[in-house]
Amino acid sequence: VLCIATLLVVAASAHPIDIEGMTVVIPVAMHGPGAQGTQWQTDLCISNMTMAGKNVTVTFHPTNGEPVSTTVNVRSFGVVELRDVVLSTFGFTNAKGMLLLSVETATGIQATARIFNAGNPMGEFGQFVPGIAAERLERQSYVAGLAGVDGNRSNFGIANPAEEPVDVSVYVVDGEGNALHTHELTVSGMSVVQINDLFAEFNITPQRGVQVDMHAATAVPIYGYASVVRNGTGDAIFIFGTSPNN
Repeated sequence: VLCIATLLVVAASAHPIDIEGMTVVIPVAMHGPGAQGTQWQTDLCISNMTMAGKNVTVTFHPTNGEPVSTTVNVRSFGVVELRDVVLSTFGFTNAKGMLLLSVETATGIQATARIFNAGNPMGEFGQFVPGIAAERLERQSYVAGLAGVDGNRSNFGIANPAEEPVDVSVYVVDGEGNALHTHELTVSGMSVVQINDLFAEFNITPQRGVQVDMHAATAVPIYGYASVVRNGTGDAIFIFGTSPNN
């Protein structure tokens, strides 16, 4: 299991992605069985790139159940790894939900999650999920490059780190810009909704190059994401949503 903290020094005007803040969102974490014999686990890494130790409160919001929290101290320029966090830290044997990390000051704390299939005899297969500050999220979340052919399936999800529920319009478009499906859903406050195998769920002909645009009806920030998963191994590629047209 690999947990890496990287310090990058860049010009103050360069912000390729700003992920730190008072509340950092990991949109989905899981422990439990998935499709085609997969068995998913989540390792959480928290890094502190400041000169002082930080107390970080980690709260798991399961899709079915009450939120649970723990607080960890991350020393100066240190990393804390919570392996199999849903089971080992919070005691859930079969649960999926959102992780929120909160700190008293907005500087220095970063987080990533490794979500992986541990149910394949050939080894572990998975993906890294970046934590993004809630204040950096937008009402639009756009992902591209989804596939349902060549041994792949594609999932997408929407995490809502706000207290109030949000209505989200989902537009599925092919690589030529043609509309394939439109879907309306409501994401409750402090929760995540995930659609597994969107081609089967929405009765769309499996293909490559599919785009999904998730757009909140109100100015509530969302963390939309997608995952392209290999059917044979459970190996997954994570795609976090952007907001090019927000």
